[in-house]
Amino acid sequence: PNNSSMYALQPGDLPDADATAAGLLAVLYADPHPTPAIRAGGDFFLKQAPALHASHTNQSGVSLLLATQVLRTIEGEQFDRWNALLRMFLTANQITSGDQSGSWDPETFGTQTDVVQASSLAVLCLQSNYRYLPLVRTVNGTREESAESSSDEPPDESDGN
Repeated sequence: PNNSSMYALQPGDLPDADATAAGLLAVLYADPHPTPAIRAGGDFFLKQAPALHASHTNQSGVSLLLATQVLRTIEGEQFDRWNALLRMFLTANQITSGDQSGSWDPETFGTQTDVVQASSLAVLCLQSNYRYLPLVRTVNGTREESAESSSDEPPDESDGN
């Protein structure tokens, strides 16, 4: 794999989903144009995706959210596959009865968390199509920066008079 497509928590360690998601998202914020290394990282996420019929994943909810943001930014088939897999996993593991109906069990994400955090992260992942705009958008076959990512300056609202 490309050295700039996967990251580890410590030098010399094996690639880690948390570190890779955070690292690739930081790279995309610096330059929102997906490179082959970013796409290779997307393949890494797809190999790490939660199993459809599993009751939990070893990945943290934060890792899944960051990976979702990376893949949403680069769009295309990788995001479509990831989003479908994650959506099926999360909806299958949502609590459907009792006082916590509609939320997620913290054990779903295999990390120490609580119901509120687990549910918040699951909802943010599920809303990725609607909540997050890609940093770059394909328009008429070419990729263009979205208006919100192209400048830190507010738009000029003068009418020219």
